[in-house]
Amino acid sequence: MSSRNPVQQLYSLCAAIAASEEQVEKLQQELEGKASASLLTSIKAAVQALCLEDLGVTARNSASYFQPNVITQVKLFSSDRLWIGLFCMNPGLGFPLHDHPSMSAFTYLLRGSIQVVAFDRVQQMFPGLLKGRLTQNATVTSPAVLHLSHEKGNLHEILALEPTIFLDIFMPFYNDARPCTYFRMMGQIEDEFYLMRCPNPALPNVTMRYAGLPFASP
Repeated sequence: MSSRNPVQQLYSLCAAIAASEEQVEKLQQELEGKASASLLTSIKAAVQALCLEDLGVTARNSASYFQPNVITQVKLFSSDRLWIGLFCMNPGLGFPLHDHPSMSAFTYLLRGSIQVVAFDRVQQMFPGLLKGRLTQNATVTSPAVLHLSHEKGNLHEILALEPTIFLDIFMPFYNDARPCTYFRMMGQIEDEFYLMRCPNPALPNVTMRYAGLPFASP
């Protein structure tokens, strides 16, 4: 294995954080601006050390990651505590408004540009309806690191504006007790938005095998 293996470094860092409830809680506090950003800084540095070739996407094979009308997913690692993977998509594809219950998440945009709309969860009005505050509505161009926490930007939607590749990191990951819920906007009063739960969409997707630098995981 090469001495320069930023994929191993990223995985080892994230796995160590995800294995400790104390570290996961500290990361959440950092993401919400309630603690000094040591873990946050380390994760940002680790993802920014990556390039597409490290993750298996090269000039020769990149076209295979962009199939018409389909989101391509490449899973690096998956457990209940941690998920790391790539998403590749053509313009017009993306993920409608959805949440990340009790999760901290990072998105590293390696190629392309995306439109991001994000909300803070303000108040649960009643089951299926919540009040949110818009925190982002912007075009983001690579390279860029985005993140969310339990309270900050926890609901978001992503739309690819050009051929786009990004790396996602979730701590912890979705499960039966922590499902992904999708929403649609119902209305707005001043700076508060009313978001209604809706059925999960059938997103067109395919999976590809990870072909990047090897890394050791338990």
